[in-house]
Amino acid sequence: MKKQIVFIMSYPWFSLYQRPNHFARQFKQHGYAVDVVEMRHMVRLNSLLNRMKFDEHRRDIDNLWSVVKFPFLRLENIQLSRKIRHILASKERGTEFVFWFQGFDDVVDYERLLPLLPGLKILDVSDSFPDFFTDLGQRQKLEQAEKTVPTKVDVVLATAEVLYEKFKTYNPRTFLIKNAVDLARYRTITPPSDPTLTKKLESVRPAKVIGYQGGIAVWFDFVLMEEVIRKNPELFFLFAGMVDVRVRREFNRLARNRNFLYVGAVGPDILPWVLSKIDVGIIPFKINDLIRAVNPIKLYEYLAAGKPVVATPMIEVMRYEAKGVVATAEDPDAFSDLLREMAALSADPLAREERLRIAHENSWHARFQQILEYVPELRGS
Repeated sequence: MKKQIVFIMSYPWFSLYQRPNHFARQFKQHGYAVDVVEMRHMVRLNSLLNRMKFDEHRRDIDNLWSVVKFPFLRLENIQLSRKIRHILASKERGTEFVFWFQGFDDVVDYERLLPLLPGLKILDVSDSFPDFFTDLGQRQKLEQAEKTVPTKVDVVLATAEVLYEKFKTYNPRTFLIKNAVDLARYRTITPPSDPTLTKKLESVRPAKVIGYQGGIAVWFDFVLMEEVIRKNPELFFLFAGMVDVRVRREFNRLARNRNFLYVGAVGPDILPWVLSKIDVGIIPFKINDLIRAVNPIKLYEYLAAGKPVVATPMIEVMRYEAKGVVATAEDPDAFSDLLREMAALSADPLAREERLRIAHENSWHARFQQILEYVPELRGS
């Protein structure tokens, strides 16, 4: 019997290579056909560029369907229902379906959508979604969805302890499945085909390099990092990732520093090479309700690259605090002291061994095996 999983995304599939992309690959390797229905706004230039640059996203899936959000028009649920019906009609009779909801979307009518779906329904919660928004109406819709949708699906997965404690009160089949890292990418490091990127990164040596990779948005602590970069002219700060338009002005202030280099967004295959060029990885996020519920993938990426981590005191990061491995601070002086300390310990063999040990315990393959253990229905008949 054929097995089919359909990811219903609350954001574009191509925006970042993250948790659902990794699980899509795991499902495909496990014999599933993989379709994706993404929710996205009208096509913008950066969306087109991302699709061209990160075409490797496509290899994890069989079909991609887009539900486009139009300003002032509420056509999303009509589009979404049609896409789902088309997917169901196009598959062979007897196909075993799994529907995977990646978070919540404030425009989706879950009351109407969920009854349309045959088979197993999984809700994967990776963030405190209401805390992404300041608009009261959006927050209230998502807060209501957090209470009702878990009761109507078969399984809830949560990435962080805070989320697990919240959602297990709504659904007894709630499981803690944290984020992880693709270890295979770090076994054979692929240099970029772009010679410009290679020259940029080679030019920063012999300075100690402090690296950040990932999305740069409203949760990023620009006040902290402006002061840290200013206080440490002997260190070089390398940033890779997409910059949210809402924080472009703050980011441009960082980029004006002489000891700062921004290389743009890099694909998942090139990321291990970029991280091989740094001495310390950083996670300088504001500490608020949104971040308290975050289990950052970049933590595991840094450790898989053998690099120590300095972060603000995030709950999910502090669990790994150890000398030469992970350290946290939230004021510029303490953060700067830890950067220098960790840079000095970056090549320490015992500390490096511990970093790699943690990374190996937190692979996407291991996470997928956890899911199969908790949700045996996914093994198929």
